[in-house]
Amino acid sequence: AFACVHLALLSLDVGSPWPDNYHGGNGALFSLAGRNFVRWGFLRERFTPDIAPGASDPHAPSWYANHPPLLPVLVGGAFRVFGAREGVARAIPILASLVSLFALYGLSSRLWGSARATWIAGVFALLPMTAYFGNMVGHEPLTLAFLLLFLDGARLHEYWMFYLSPWFAIQSGLAIARAVAEYIHNYSGLGAKTLFATHYHELVELASVLPRVKN
Repeated sequence: AFACVHLALLSLDVGSPWPDNYHGGNGALFSLAGRNFVRWGFLRERFTPDIAPGASDPHAPSWYANHPPLLPVLVGGAFRVFGAREGVARAIPILASLVSLFALYGLSSRLWGSARATWIAGVFALLPMTAYFGNMVGHEPLTLAFLLLFLDGARLHEYWMFYLSPWFAIQSGLAIARAVAEYIHNYSGLGAKTLFATHYHELVELASVLPRVKN
């Protein structure tokens, strides 16, 4: 429900022209770079934002190197698929803001439980600042999304290391031990009695399936 409300807030005036403010300045700048990617090609532009106006060829590029190129590249890709429009450009930060919402909920639920995570996600979804800047064609929505995904991934990695990884280590060790025991039993050229000592008590069942194994 909060995701739907957040999406509705972010989609207000999504297709309107760029306003004469910081919001519109960013949108126009990165949309121009995205349009040049479509106009001249990503390889010709070397995946570097080009903010030179005009469609005449030969083209004299004006490289924009103040920020990482991912946002203009994504805008250019969206323009290539859906057409060069304001709403298409705003779709990139809107999707990033939705990713941030779900990543924040996932991280919070693993830290404090689903009930508290719901309240945290609700505050994020309804916060005027996120509703206003969440659809701005700038690097902030993407940066926030990557940051929360990284923190969420780090928390998942911690869960893996402390809870799941030992189980998988036990199972893989058991599989190796069983494979070694079966190889010793089935290899006719060995011909020697072998004392096979292991802490994997599950291997006692080998005596019921391999005729020369004794517990």
